[in-house]
Amino acid sequence: MNIKQLKKMPKIDSHNHLFDSRLRSKSIKNPFLDLSFDTYTAKDLKKDLKEYSVKKAVVFPLPSESYECKKSNLLILESARRDNTLLPVAYLPKNCSLKDMFRYAHQGFVGFKIYSGISKSLAHDLAQVNLPIIVHPPFPPSSPNFSEMINQFKNTPQIILAHMGRAYTLTELKSLLKVIKNKPNIFVDTSAFTAKSIIIERIITSIGPSRVLFGSDFPFGNLEGFQMKVPKSILPKEHQHLAGIRILVSEKKYKWNIPELINLSKKLKLPKIVAHKKSSGQLFKVLIKLLKKGIINENDINNIFYNNASQLFEKNKHK
Repeated sequence: MNIKQLKKMPKIDSHNHLFDSRLRSKSIKNPFLDLSFDTYTAKDLKKDLKEYSVKKAVVFPLPSESYECKKSNLLILESARRDNTLLPVAYLPKNCSLKDMFRYAHQGFVGFKIYSGISKSLAHDLAQVNLPIIVHPPFPPSSPNFSEMINQFKNTPQIILAHMGRAYTLTELKSLLKVIKNKPNIFVDTSAFTAKSIIIERIITSIGPSRVLFGSDFPFGNLEGFQMKVPKSILPKEHQHLAGIRILVSEKKYKWNIPELINLSKKLKLPKIVAHKKSSGQLFKVLIKLLKKGIINENDINNIFYNNASQLFEKNKHK
C-alpha cells in the first residue's frame, strides 16, 4: 500500500471549522484571525477534503470570543441540515448550562467542543447528556492541570483530545500517555500538523488504532502543514489581487512563501514567516510504516480513517 492508495480510502474527518466573518465582533481584536481566513464555508471545506477522499466531516465553530457563540453554532447546524455529510458539533462556552446542552442535542448536534478548562459541574452535566466531547486542551500534557482535567472526565463516555492532546514533543508525549493510556474513554485526533512522525507512531502503537481518529483542522491545517489565507483586510488597494492566496506556514513563525508577499510583508511590517516544506503528510507515512512491519493491518487503518469517528458521532445523528 502506498500514499496514493491511502488517500483514496474513504474517511471521516473529525476536526474542521466553519465560520462567517459577518459573525465576528469588530470590537475584539485577534491577530491570528487578522492573518487568517475571513470566512470558510461548507462549500470551501468540501472542495478541500475531496483530495483526501473524505466522505463525511465533523464540523464546529471557531474557538474564539471574537465570534458570537449561538449564531456560530446555528451556522454549523444549518450547514449540516443542508448537507447530510456534515456532522455538526456545538461549541460550548464556559457558562453553558445543562439546559443548553440538552437543547443542542435535541436540535441535532452530535457532539460538543470545549476550548476552556473543565469544572466538576460541567463534567457532571456533560456526562448526563452523553454525547462525544472534543476537547482542545488548554494545557500541555506535562502540566498538572492536564491530568486534573482528564480526571474530571472519568464518568464521561467519550472524550476526543484534539491535536493529539498537544503532545508535540517526546516529553509531552510521555506525559500524555501516562495520563490516558489506561483510560479507554479517551481518544485522540490527528490534527497536529507539526507533530513528528515518531510521535504519531507512538500514539497509535501505545493506545491502539481503535482510539485514534483522522482529523485535519481545515482550514488552518491539513495533512501537509499549517495554512493561512491572505485576507483583504491586511492588503492595500494595489495588492488586493493577492487576497485569498493560501500560504503554507510553520506553526510558530509566519513567513510568506510567495515572493511578492515577502516584500509586501516587509512594507506592512507583518510578522516574518518561515516557509513550511510541503509533504505528503506524516500520518500517511506512519501508517505505511506500521503496515509494512505488521504492527497494524488494513482494518486498523479503516478504523482510524472512518469507523472510529462513525461509531462516536453517527450514532447520535438521528436521535
